[in-house]
Amino acid sequence: IWNSNPVEVKAILELKEWSNPIFQPLLTSNIWNSNSDKVKAILELKEWDNPIFKPLLTSSVWTQSSNAIQNKLKMSCWEKYSHLLSPIIWTISNQRIERAIEKYEELNLETYISTSNLRKSPIQIQALYDYLIENHLDIIVEDKLHPIFNVAPSILEKKYGIDLNSLVKLQKQKVKVCNI
Repeated sequence: IWNSNPVEVKAILELKEWSNPIFQPLLTSNIWNSNSDKVKAILELKEWDNPIFKPLLTSSVWTQSSNAIQNKLKMSCWEKYSHLLSPIIWTISNQRIERAIEKYEELNLETYISTSNLRKSPIQIQALYDYLIENHLDIIVEDKLHPIFNVAPSILEKKYGIDLNSLVKLQKQKVKVCNI
């Protein structure tokens, strides 16, 4: 707050939307990176009236514009995959979400998709899937996708000894051979 414009701070604090209890938890330090117009536009979104979107009301919404929020919330995938609606979606592009879901559907794994699975690109998902198949490892473990689908590449290498970049290169080579 100390690096913020005092006029903007006052304008944000005086927004009438703060009288609504659902918005009060959003008044966090992240908000000071915004201006009052941006904050007001986000708080006024009609989408917040839909109970399915209420869990997304966390301070991470301040990283988005009101248009970006609307575009994300209008994605058709939420009709089928509403269980994926968590604040983590603010950090994943719309295209990445859609393409990851399409890949999991193609692999008949859509039942097991979780928000942490959405960070990988389709080629990474395919590469990990093929790795498990080729190494005779279970894709589903305890009614969830194998943990390798959920971890960051650095952890994947440290914990499982899997170099995702190498797997992706192999996957690209397979695709080239199939296209010849």
